[in-house]
Amino acid sequence: MESSKGKSIATLILGIASIVLSWGYGIPGVIAGIIGLVLGNKALPLAEANGEPTKMAKIGRTLSIVGLILGIVLFVVYLGCTICTCAAGSAGMLDNINY
Repeated sequence: MESSKGKSIATLILGIASIVLSWGYGIPGVIAGIIGLVLGNKALPLAEANGEPTKMAKIGRTLSIVGLILGIVLFVVYLGCTICTCAAGSAGMLDNINY
């Protein structure tokens, strides 16, 4: 029988990492969240089948989902800010600012 302990720990670590990495540009958090979610979906049934505790896998999967959503939202916000800044700069709106 294959143990699910390693996969559960990896899911938990990736879930935490997805939340932390989301504050960058969002993309690293999304990647870590997807990997953590896939790994958590494999670890949870394996732990249930072996009669092992499922708490770490469930928490890791939940954190991965939160990190994934946070990463997507922050990426969209950062992208919107970048587009607005470029549009304002190209329209000449930033020329009248006195520094």
